[in-house]
Amino acid sequence: MIQFGTGGWRAIIGEEFTRDNVRLVAQSLANIMINENAIEPGFVIGYDRRFLSDKAAECSQVCLQLMALLSALSTNTSRPQS
Repeated sequence: MIQFGTGGWRAIIGEEFTRDNVRLVAQSLANIMINENAIEPGFVIGYDRRFLSDKAAECSQVCLQLMALLSALSTNTSRPQS
């Protein structure tokens, strides 16, 4: 089960935080945005310095591209707050 807390997605890498679940979240968000007619001008996908954050962002972008949605991957990373 994918669970979100106040700080974002709460998951164990390799168990709930998997490539398949990253795709599921990206596709679900895209479907919501499509249903609400809110996909223009597109998506900007960001990531921070946490382990595999960049790979999850890349996976999300590929998912959106396969859905023929405009997306950009931010190269400006930030450090998560404690």
